[in-house]
Amino acid sequence: MAEFNPYAAPEAEVIQGRATGIDEGRGVWVDGTILVMAKAAHLPHRCIKCDAPATSWVARRFMWHPIGYYLFAMLGLIPYLIIALIVRDTMKLAIPLCESHRKARAKAFGINWIVGLVGLAICFAPAIGPDLGFLIAVGVSMIFGSLIFAAIKASILVPKRIDKTHAWFKQAGPDFLASLPSLPAPAVEL
Repeated sequence: MAEFNPYAAPEAEVIQGRATGIDEGRGVWVDGTILVMAKAAHLPHRCIKCDAPATSWVARRFMWHPIGYYLFAMLGLIPYLIIALIVRDTMKLAIPLCESHRKARAKAFGINWIVGLVGLAICFAPAIGPDLGFLIAVGVSMIFGSLIFAAIKASILVPKRIDKTHAWFKQAGPDFLASLPSLPAPAVEL
């Protein structure tokens, strides 16, 4: 029989590679097709896309600011970046994924890197022969296409709004959203 050791590390029940906690899924709701969560909440240990048991977690840092601040981009990139860094709201989140969605994401990243590197190599083709100048446009198009593809495929969740206490996200899977409770109605003061 094991004796009590006051200096031993605490123990927790482990399910699917993650420690379970009493607050798993607390502070996470659905509002239509929008995932709403308290900033201090943790997502349930189910895939954010298909609601299958999660096998991996992607740590992401989300940033958001009101859309009106994009008008400062007309003043230039540097003034916009300074203002956006000052007024942004951020949130760190571990996003659960199942094995199939993790593999699909890794495959998309691999294809993206290959297309981008091939595009970069094609940009240097005119060095081989002077009549291959049109390949610069092809290579640059491939690089920009891979950047756009990465922006679309890399986004597991897209922040719709982040404030001091809560965050709203788009692109969570319908099965995952169906498993969450509805957003409680705000208390009405009389």
